[in-house]
Amino acid sequence: MSRLAASLCCLVALVATAPFTAAQEVATPRGYSIKQEQPDIGSHILRDSVSGSRVPVDKPFSELSEEDKAFWKSQYEGLGPTDVPPFPARGLKNLYKAISVVQRKHLVRGNVTMFVQIDKTGRATSVSVITSPDPLLTKDIATILMLEEYTAALCAGVPCAMDFPFRASFTLR
Repeated sequence: MSRLAASLCCLVALVATAPFTAAQEVATPRGYSIKQEQPDIGSHILRDSVSGSRVPVDKPFSELSEEDKAFWKSQYEGLGPTDVPPFPARGLKNLYKAISVVQRKHLVRGNVTMFVQIDKTGRATSVSVITSPDPLLTKDIATILMLEEYTAALCAGVPCAMDFPFRASFTLR
């Protein structure tokens, strides 16, 4: 295997920021990451294999802070105050770890944007690919996204079908 180590960085859509006054403090967005399970050859340092997630990767949606829930909901248009988007049932960590393994196999650079259609029971029914740098990487990521367990979206408190966005930027280091 190549000595190049692959890393996955989760990208999120741009967030609109409200105007602020000089008295308001500008908050720096937090970032969450997942470390390698084994260091690169010739090193003892565990580097990030996944970085850049704006929400904690180890929590399901129900355990996110209100601020993190609001951020995730901001990625959707037209959600009402009681609406909840679909989300991986165990959080993002297992999903991201599986995809980082796929990236280490393919060693591809580029951006991936996919939408997973989640039905009202929380089951993935299909994946729409918007962008991807490699067809084999696309197939493997789509398979992982289809196998993931999700919590169903809630529309006015009732389970409903909704898309789950997946965006990533793959880099090699």
